[in-house]
Amino acid sequence: MRAGDRGGGAGPFPGAGLVLDGTEWTVERREPHLGRVQLVKDDGTRERMTFRFLANHPQCLPSSRTSAAGADRGRQRKASEDLNAGRLELTELRMAHLLEVATGFRSGDPLHPGPGEPRAEYDPATTTLTERRPRRWRNSRPWTLLTRSCWGWARSATAR
Repeated sequence: MRAGDRGGGAGPFPGAGLVLDGTEWTVERREPHLGRVQLVKDDGTRERMTFRFLANHPQCLPSSRTSAAGADRGRQRKASEDLNAGRLELTELRMAHLLEVATGFRSGDPLHPGPGEPRAEYDPATTTLTERRPRRWRNSRPWTLLTRSCWGWARSATAR
């Protein structure tokens, strides 16, 4: 496996740095089918260790040298193009609701209001954000009932 390859399974990826008992190691190779990795030090010393050993070792930490890349680990960023048409429409509607509560305008921009905006119950000139939040919950009550019926619990106390 080359560094940067993100094959299936869990555990440290090739190229990732680990600090084990104060010594810096680099993951050279993963063997997920065997539950182990091969580590290499800067001087070329190689060592095989199990995922279990690394996960339970109190002095095993990610190296600050390689953790600067962040949580994305080279993955493609999420984008609206990843959603199908129905999910995209639902996401846009939810975003419009959040923006309306936060700003009083579904577009989020008071300089470009939509027809009939701002609605009286969401007008930022006459209401506070704290007053607008419960109104959105009351207006989305069917969603709350659907949630309760699907999952057996709901935020019915906050929706009232």
